[in-house]
Amino acid sequence: MVGLYGIGGVGKTTLANFVGNQLRQEKTFDEVGIATVSQDPDIIKVQGELAKSLGWKLMEKDVKERAGRLRSMFSDSKSRKILIILDDVWNELDLETVGIPVGDRDNCCKILITTRLQPVCARMGCDTQIQLGFLKREEGLALLRKLAGIDVADSTLIGVSEQVADECKELPLAIKAVGSALKGKGFDEWNQALDKLQDAKLNTIEEDYEIYLDDLVGYAVGLRWYQAKSIEKVRSLLSGTMKELKASSLLLETGNDRSVKMHDVVRDVAIWISKKEEEKERFFSITGIEMVERAVEEGLEQCRGMSLVVDKKEEELPSGLICPNLHILRLENTVYNYKLQIPEHFFKGMPALKVVTIIGGVLSLKSLRFLANNLRVLKLIRCYLSDASFLGELKGLELLYLEDSPIEIPEELSYERHRLKFLHIGSNTISPITIKKFPQLEEFYGRINNWEVEGMSSEESNARLAELNSQADGSVVCLPKDFTFPKLQRYVTCKGEGVDVEMEDGDETRKLIIENDPPEATSLVIFSALYQNLKFLRLMGLIMLGN
Repeated sequence: MVGLYGIGGVGKTTLANFVGNQLRQEKTFDEVGIATVSQDPDIIKVQGELAKSLGWKLMEKDVKERAGRLRSMFSDSKSRKILIILDDVWNELDLETVGIPVGDRDNCCKILITTRLQPVCARMGCDTQIQLGFLKREEGLALLRKLAGIDVADSTLIGVSEQVADECKELPLAIKAVGSALKGKGFDEWNQALDKLQDAKLNTIEEDYEIYLDDLVGYAVGLRWYQAKSIEKVRSLLSGTMKELKASSLLLETGNDRSVKMHDVVRDVAIWISKKEEEKERFFSITGIEMVERAVEEGLEQCRGMSLVVDKKEEELPSGLICPNLHILRLENTVYNYKLQIPEHFFKGMPALKVVTIIGGVLSLKSLRFLANNLRVLKLIRCYLSDASFLGELKGLELLYLEDSPIEIPEELSYERHRLKFLHIGSNTISPITIKKFPQLEEFYGRINNWEVEGMSSEESNARLAELNSQADGSVVCLPKDFTFPKLQRYVTCKGEGVDVEMEDGDETRKLIIENDPPEATSLVIFSALYQNLKFLRLMGLIMLGN
């Protein structure tokens, strides 16, 4: 049995029918039987289509009787080679129930199924699984011109046909529909078709945009996609979901297990669904401040998610947007060397925000006071920040991500009531006294500053990673002799002077690096809890190594 899988419209049915006809013409098979299964299969209909395509007659009305009759006819045809094509299979199909013989490797019957879902191939026991991808650009263009009957010598349609082919996104079904509709048409009709295709594009998202698992973790935490108590559990469940969507051809491979891509057509359909007027949960993707007015006219009151891109200098954000149901906001400044000011009252009309991402902005953290009750996830990238003391007021915050956004997290504030589970501070540093104040912290990415034993009070010396259950990525100057580590799942732990190692969020690498360490401070006992799961060990420039 062979399974052919891929996204809808990619050409599975066309290819299966072509293969069937070709093999019959080449006498590889004597007969080819075809039946469409569909999402809610009607077994009687499947049996009827299969019998009719093979030239057989089924007079029985009962499913079991029809299945028995089919098995009998297959048995009588053992001397003939038969190919069965089961098209559009959505779930595991019991072939015995249909009447298709299985389990007899010597019988004459071979089976080809087409499906959108790779797991269906696995569950049905396909010996070979083939994924059908999208056309290459030149293939899509050639197919469009062939279907439309364009003579390549006709220079008037060469340019516009390339543009139309690009809008079809290498999807055979779209190319076939457009090419057939434009067959014999002139330049004006092609231009009109191009305008309609371009108007149908509902997104401003960069094409070939990679979607990273660790970016999605923030949304999963903030929007409660899963009933999970820990960040690690959320990440695991999210990874499973991504694998399912890839197996369903709704997401595409990137060659990296921690990221995926979404085909343009799938993305357009998803955005179209999210923007349907009858839907309560609406989402907007806006480029340019001037487009905000259009979004306001469409109605922001029911908007649940918004992506706002500032792409021109001197553009100013409006401070009076009323979005009472907005849960997600992604604000990005794409203008080089332009500091986008976030108005102090910008968030006032968005009290329900749960996930906020700001890229390239200048803001006072005090402006987030309107979100103090509901904000769960805050990501600040390439931002200029002030009023860091207001971090102490964001008690509902569970994930804080800082990248290229200098800030000093105040030691004097109380964080005991904070729910923070994930902290990424980039190139910033944090004191052991401060980090200990986050009682629910599960994951930490950053540098712990001035972890000195000598001169520390008893309270300060108790601020240990073993109690924090965190991921440490930093230089440890000196440690107490009884210092121990938890069994970390992802970490780069460095000890010594001048050690500089980067680790991405969610990196599964488990490294221990000790370099150029003073002899009086080097003892391997303190790292013993890491040894069982350690993947990488580097010891350099050490003398008088203890233990």
